[in-house]
Amino acid sequence: MRYTICILVFLGCAFTSAYAQHYPLKINAKVNANPNFKINSVTNGGSSQGLGLLFSNLNKYPVEFGLVMQRGYNSSVQFSFGLTLAYVLVGFNNNWLKTGLEVSRFHLKKYRYEDDMVGDVMEDDRPTSFKPYLEWEWGIGQSFSLFIHSGYRLTLSQTKTITEILSRNADGTVQRFRTKEETNFYSSGFEGGIGINIKLY
Repeated sequence: MRYTICILVFLGCAFTSAYAQHYPLKINAKVNANPNFKINSVTNGGSSQGLGLLFSNLNKYPVEFGLVMQRGYNSSVQFSFGLTLAYVLVGFNNNWLKTGLEVSRFHLKKYRYEDDMVGDVMEDDRPTSFKPYLEWEWGIGQSFSLFIHSGYRLTLSQTKTITEILSRNADGTVQRFRTKEETNFYSSGFEGGIGINIKLY
């Protein structure tokens, strides 16, 4: 699962390149509220900001796909990067109600330990996130639209627990150790936000 998001991003780039002529390019900017955001063992409220590249022509095709990068959440998160795919449920008069899925990879600051001991837990610094969502978009011209969205984020991560110290350096610090891996799938909480889309061509 560690390389899943990389494969998805590669396929997404290839797909968007092949179909760019049918789906005009848009950029978007958004801000999100994450009132109960959880990553690994840390839960706190926060906010995030994101930029995205979207390919969509909602007046002709009921699908939208793109790339998204976000920052914020809490002090342990450097950024997240992933793919989005959405389908139009209802569309009328430049208004579209969409349902979609975001699959992204969080890049966290590496955890540092003063000393490794049996029982210490090494948390994942590259967890994978899945966020199903609903989004309403309102077109206000040929080139601009506003949107609001709400989703629920789920996270898949791997933790390692130190089970045995194998060797130490001359100063007593740990050189090698054995670990037991465990896969965790958990809720990272609700997320809602607003943003703007700008059509480039």
